[in-house]
Amino acid sequence: MKTFYGKFLFILGNERKKIKYLLLLFLFSSMLDLFGIALIGPFLNNLFNSETGGFFSEISKGAPVYIGIMIVAAFCIKGVTAYYVAKTIVFFSYRQQGILVKKIMGAYQKYPYEHLVTVNTAEIINTINNYSALFASGVLMNILDLWANCFVALVIIGFLAYQDWIILGILVGMLALVIFIYDYFFKVRFERSGKECAQAQEQIIRGVNHAFGGLKEIRLLGVEDYFYRKVSVAVDKYANEGSISSAFQILPRYLIETVMIVFVVSVLIIYSYLGRNIQEIVYLFGIFGVAAMRLMPSSNQIIVSMSKVRFSLFVIDRLYETLLEIERFAGNQERNDAGRSKFKQFRQIVLKDVYFKYKNTEYPALKDINIVVRRGQSIGIIGESGSGKTTLVNLILGLLAPQSGEIAVDGVTINKNNLNEWRQLLAYIPQDIYLIDDTIARNVALGIEDAMISFARLERAMKSAQIWDFVNQLPKGIDTMVGERGIMLSGGQRQRIAIARAIYHDHDIIVMDEGTSALDDETESAVVKSIAALKGDYTLIVIAHRYTTLKNCDLIYKMSCGAVIDSGEYQVLCQ
Repeated sequence: MKTFYGKFLFILGNERKKIKYLLLLFLFSSMLDLFGIALIGPFLNNLFNSETGGFFSEISKGAPVYIGIMIVAAFCIKGVTAYYVAKTIVFFSYRQQGILVKKIMGAYQKYPYEHLVTVNTAEIINTINNYSALFASGVLMNILDLWANCFVALVIIGFLAYQDWIILGILVGMLALVIFIYDYFFKVRFERSGKECAQAQEQIIRGVNHAFGGLKEIRLLGVEDYFYRKVSVAVDKYANEGSISSAFQILPRYLIETVMIVFVVSVLIIYSYLGRNIQEIVYLFGIFGVAAMRLMPSSNQIIVSMSKVRFSLFVIDRLYETLLEIERFAGNQERNDAGRSKFKQFRQIVLKDVYFKYKNTEYPALKDINIVVRRGQSIGIIGESGSGKTTLVNLILGLLAPQSGEIAVDGVTINKNNLNEWRQLLAYIPQDIYLIDDTIARNVALGIEDAMISFARLERAMKSAQIWDFVNQLPKGIDTMVGERGIMLSGGQRQRIAIARAIYHDHDIIVMDEGTSALDDETESAVVKSIAALKGDYTLIVIAHRYTTLKNCDLIYKMSCGAVIDSGEYQVLCQ
């Protein structure tokens, strides 16, 4: 079991070297503080210790002026250094946030499909966006601030111990008591508030996703208030916990100010009773007064940093577990081989004795699946809901791996070493087409930068998908916005956009999973004709629960209870 700092350093990864550089900066800045404070005593001693006792006589001697200039110079350099240290901390923290976002985002995109579908979208968004930000601003930045101020405090305290251990004991005792009492009474509260705020943020994201993901149904049912209340409760919880936590973080400033006033008055009273001469009191009071002024913001920042780290403490465990999981899956992720697929000129795809069973289920989803798909063929797969069609599609797409049996292309088994090459051949058209809120052109050439989009390929793809004439009738043509999730297009038009996308990206195998099940008969017939026009030029695997969708297929496999129970041509199976 790793300690807090062990997990903290694990999350930082290769950035730990930067920490050593920052520690040296903290030490250098602290020494400048010490140099400036150390000159205060001699400055006051020279200023008031003269034969005439006057200020101007000492100025003529020059010593206070020289020392004063040195003090000013030291604190000026210290100010510049302190700004550089603070800026470095901020830049380093935000850079680390960016590294975490990219690392977690990239890892989630490559997670095994079976694992990824079990993770809630709100949890993914919260981890990528909020947890990385909370680590950067709530943990990393405050730990670095804490270390920086501890360096200052320790160096100053070490110097003061040499000057007068009695005064130092009073000062350190007061400050330590305040820090201990504050941390003792509020640490549990901060940790609880941090967790509850994070949970509230996740509930807000989930509530908003639910409210707008099914807007049409929700509005027709008239249940908008249900989702509004869900989000409102989470928002109120977040606001309440966040405001209480922030209010408590303001408290240390006033506590420290009070302590410093008590300290100054206590020292003056104690040394007056001890009968110390005025010169000694001025000397010590000057040093300890300036030191106290410097320790006051440092002590306040130490307390505040501790409370902010406690507020964000839970995120260390969450990110640590996530990054450990990333490392565990990293070895099993597919290689991203560049260049054209070695399967490009395949002759046939063979599924032999394929078996698959989901975790925590009693019966297999697929068993003894034997299917042969030849290049240029149109293969139909039909069956009722729960017959195993979707699982079979996921296996063909390489999103799941068979637990026994094999999927082979020209005798080469598809596995994690060649999975990326296999996917270069595949285009997937689901029932619910994925369209981004952008132009038709960018949806067809999905993932391609504008400068790399070929108009000729767009035209060819959309003509093949039989949507070119429709697009040309639009005022902005291919630059027409489709709206979020393609709301501006009909179901049939979205299907044709998806077909055009498959053609544009030059995939040889098109897998259509229940692609026409949500369409009316007339629209389905038109889309089926679009698919039929691709026959021979592409290898088609069409999943459906109606035979009419498969009437142009060369061969149809009928599934039930995870097994192929019949196969044949359309005319034979429909008799």
